[in-house]
Order: sequence, then C-alpha cells, then structure tokens
Amino acid sequence: MLRRLLGALLDQPPQSLELLRGSKGKPSLAQHWQGHQVEFNLSHACGLLLIAVALDSPLGIDVEKIRPDRPWQRIARRFFHPAEYAAIQALPSSVQKRAFYACWCRKEAYLKALGGGIALGLGNFQVSVETDRPARLLESQLESATLNHWTLSDLAPGAGYQAALAIATPQHQLRQWRL
Repeated sequence: MLRRLLGALLDQPPQSLELLRGSKGKPSLAQHWQGHQVEFNLSHACGLLLIAVALDSPLGIDVEKIRPDRPWQRIARRFFHPAEYAAIQALPSSVQKRAFYACWCRKEAYLKALGGGIALGLGNFQVSVETDRPARLLESQLESATLNHWTLSDLAPGAGYQAALAIATPQHQLRQWRL
C-alpha cells in the first residue's frame, strides 16, 4: 500500500521504488524526486493506517486508538516530562484522558520525525497538552534546532482515535485524503 501511494504521488511504478532503513530504523526512499528528498512516515492502530509524505522536511506521524482501559495516568506519570504530567493533572478531569492521548501522539510523531522513535525518551522534551489550542513543541534536549523549526499538528482520523503530525518546517500545507 505504501509503495502504491508513493508511486502514484511520484508518478513512478511502485515496484521501482527502493525503500531503505536509516541507522535507527526509520524508512526512507533511495531515490529523489525532481531533486527533492521524499520524506514519509506511517502509523497504524486497530485497523486504521495513516501515511504522511513531504518533500525535503523530516516528518513523523502517530495514531492511537483511545482505549477506556488504558492506565493513562500511570503511563503519563512514568514517561512524560514532569511539566506535561502536571499540565494534564491541572486540566478538568473530563478532558484529561484526551489531553493524555494528544500529548502521546505529539510526542511519538516528533520522535519518529527525528528518526529514533520512543528509544530517544519521552521525558527528554516537552509538548503542549491542551486540546483546544494549536499543538506546540515547548522544549527539547534531543536536538539543537530552534523550537519554531518544528510544527506539530493534531489530526482527526476518526471517532475513537487521536493522531498527530510533526514536521521540520515552520510552514507547510496540510492536505488529507481518506481512502
């Protein structure tokens, strides 16, 4: 499916695309398209697949199925930046679970964009947790780039899911398709 989508976007036969793995496992395309590096990332959860594609801008995407039985408070306390956990706890209880999932997806998308995934550590950077404001990267010990170099966007993939995109550019045009 990924090859078919990339092939259609790049107007190339899917079987001609050579996929590589970076040193930390992030997939990439061996070939360039019209002088551009094609960046892509994918995430799936419980039957839903999201694929993100960009030119010359590293990106990451994450989707999570919102599960009522997940011990989200324990997970947030153990793995999130202390300020994120405190910010979630300060919210009304009716929105805390949604804030947890928004934070989780933003964090995973950013880590995937960096190419290292969760092994880089969820507590080594901080994202905003509010779901009624634009997502932001607030602090990062993982790289020296300025924080405004990154854009985080919440996505609405469907009822019962939370998703986010992280892209290494302050401006981008976001287009979404459902297949």
